[in-house]
Amino acid sequence: MKKILVSVLIVLGMVSLFSFAKISNGQSQTSSCKCVSDALSEIEKIKVGMKRKDLDKMFSVDGGISPINPQRFVYEQCNFIKVEVKFEFIDKSNKFPKGNPADKISEISKPYLEHPFYD
Repeated sequence: MKKILVSVLIVLGMVSLFSFAKISNGQSQTSSCKCVSDALSEIEKIKVGMKRKDLDKMFSVDGGISPINPQRFVYEQCNFIKVEVKFEFIDKSNKFPKGNPADKISEISKPYLEHPFYD
């Protein structure tokens, strides 16, 4: 009888350890990915047809050399997350238009990771 009880306790102990390890790993992964998940959810709110002023609430122009269209933007909460955005410029009279808050977003890339550029 003692052998059966010891065997059952050993099996239950192993099962509980395995279950705890599995729960622990799942929680660890969830907590470490939460900021990425939150960032992606926030970034997905930017849609074609919105204005530059909407983009400027959570992004800023990346440093370094960047073309006029598309422009590279960094997510202000984490400057490793970037998007490239094409605009329909309001002021079409200038060959090198400055960013106007009313410029319309005509394309936005999927977010990607890259080291930030500095001027």
